[in-house]
Amino acid sequence: MTPPWSSLELTAKSWSTVAPGYDSLFVKLFDPWTQDAFMKLKEHNALCTNQEPQEGTGALVTCCGPGHELLPIADIMGSTCLGLDLSPGMIAIASNRIAQANRQDQVRAVVRDCMDPPPGPYRAVVSVFGLQQMPDPLLALERWVRVLAPGGVAVIIFWPSGGRSTFSMVEQEGPWARFRQLVTSKNNSSANDNTIHNSAGDNSAWYDKLVEVAERAGAKVLEDRLVQHEITWEDRTQLWEGMTRSGPWHALRLKRGDAFVDALGDEFCSIYPANEPIIHAPSARLLVLRQIGHKATK
Repeated sequence: MTPPWSSLELTAKSWSTVAPGYDSLFVKLFDPWTQDAFMKLKEHNALCTNQEPQEGTGALVTCCGPGHELLPIADIMGSTCLGLDLSPGMIAIASNRIAQANRQDQVRAVVRDCMDPPPGPYRAVVSVFGLQQMPDPLLALERWVRVLAPGGVAVIIFWPSGGRSTFSMVEQEGPWARFRQLVTSKNNSSANDNTIHNSAGDNSAWYDKLVEVAERAGAKVLEDRLVQHEITWEDRTQLWEGMTRSGPWHALRLKRGDAFVDALGDEFCSIYPANEPIIHAPSARLLVLRQIGHKATK
């Protein structure tokens, strides 16, 4: 029997368990999207700095994971940087990374629910692959935008998996789409387990309301588009073991047990030749927002 995890408990437990593996495997695999976030932060922060002085200090990084983004963001902003993550395991790795760089005076990482960010104002809010994990993504985005100082920039990248807009799917075909289809067929419903990276379940309406929520919180949408990059897995074993033991599919092991996941893995892997690489090109959604009409929450 698996324990009756709450959503927050499941998220914290799963990401703490996979933290070392995630740091060694997924930081590299997802780096192209991380670099997209850095590029957009540099671009739009420079535009704001050239136009007028900014209020606020520092950057806030929500769902910072093992902290690989924190030092570069502090350098881009030339200021302090605070990373938040619900997972103690992820924060332990992030804190060690900061200590090894001897940057504790400028960069911090703390365990905290990202639905409840510390009050601003911040010159920047950055989140890469965190929004879709929030139990209420719309409320999370609203709160992240509201802690921005006037003129501050938010760069949000996340995995979509539903909705009616053109930004609605990570991939139509490929291994992540196959996983979703298989779990859906096993459940014979649209339950929370069906999602690839999405803790909000299949309530996909939120994907189509993000711009509305951001604007209501005082933001101007500077960019809203998909960014696509290739991911190469050594073979089917690395993909399945990586995703279910070191990545976002691990939560399914906690919810359904190893026997269910391992049986699912046999079926998942059956269509892929052994010892051959698997290459796919998922799309993430990029939102770049500037706070123009709201004073940061105190």
